[in-house]
Amino acid sequence: SNKYKKVKLYYRKSINMLNTINKKFAKINFKKGFKTKSIYSNSLNSILKNSKYKNKKIDFLNLDIEGNELNALLSVNFKIYKPKLICIEIHNLRSKESNVNYYKESRIYKFLYKKGYKLLWNNGFSFIFKNT
Repeated sequence: SNKYKKVKLYYRKSINMLNTINKKFAKINFKKGFKTKSIYSNSLNSILKNSKYKNKKIDFLNLDIEGNELNALLSVNFKIYKPKLICIEIHNLRSKESNVNYYKESRIYKFLYKKGYKLLWNNGFSFIFKNT
């Protein structure tokens, strides 16, 4: 997330690739219902700061956190870590319609563009941005 805090986890099984702290994402992906429990989230910046990667430039950052990618990005200190490449999921949570350019309206795309990143590649789910 973007800070250390208590949050609700939405899940079907304790280990599932779609477990999330984003309720809207859970409703879309867990059609047969889901359970909730309280957990603590942390910021990506804090995780980096408390690891062997503290204050080191990042070549490649991959974010696949089921609808909470923007909050993780917002927590990163780009002056310190400024990744050369970022692979990130951008989910189309606004519309059920298929719109191949939906990502251009996403806050993630706009945030990265303002930070000097350009889109290199996408497959409709994952997007790779390069720092220019």
